[in-house]
Amino acid sequence: MPKKHDKRNFHTHAFNSVAKNCFIARSVFTILKKCDDIKEGYLTSEVSGKLMVSIHLDATDRRILKELQANGRITNVELSRRVGISAPPCLRRVRALEEAGVITGYYALLDEKKLGFNVTAFAMVGLGSQTEQDLLAFEKKLQSWPIVRECYMLSGDVDFILKCIAPDLESFQQFVVHELTAAPNVASVKTTFSLRRCRFEPGVPLQDEPEEKPKPRQRKSIAHSKA
Repeated sequence: MPKKHDKRNFHTHAFNSVAKNCFIARSVFTILKKCDDIKEGYLTSEVSGKLMVSIHLDATDRRILKELQANGRITNVELSRRVGISAPPCLRRVRALEEAGVITGYYALLDEKKLGFNVTAFAMVGLGSQTEQDLLAFEKKLQSWPIVRECYMLSGDVDFILKCIAPDLESFQQFVVHELTAAPNVASVKTTFSLRRCRFEPGVPLQDEPEEKPKPRQRKSIAHSKA
């Protein structure tokens, strides 16, 4: 004889299915809420596990980034007022930009002169070997030098350029002689000093998106037949 269906098992299965669907619905709602007022585009943000949500940098996002780049301590209320939207969607946009990695952090800019760091110098470093392993080894080594504030790998004869901030000339010379030139695989070092800083604008040169001009309507030509 065929077995009868157990009503309790049926109701349990139905309840679990509904609960699972409700969980999925809540997850989707949460993601959509995070991306409110943000159109789809080319950036991705990891919102939940492996689920990626596209984020488009529209004109409002660019205004937010410009304001935060100029003043990272601005309040959300003031930021929303300046960009022309209400506070809740403004905060959601900032959070989405942070999660997408567009905003990588906030920090304070210090006046090096007032803190006693009077020398800004640049060191051009050439390595004896340019294999990937040797390049990575030098990059790892320079992380232990507090005097080096920025470093870039370059094309051409110079492999790396280091921006150094030191309290005085003697301190910089001690670093070059005892640490930089003594580092493994360093073949040559050339140094130069900054006489005066003429421009300092950290960040990226964000530009507002140009507004699309409406296309002029083309008038249909009417052919007049000759009598």
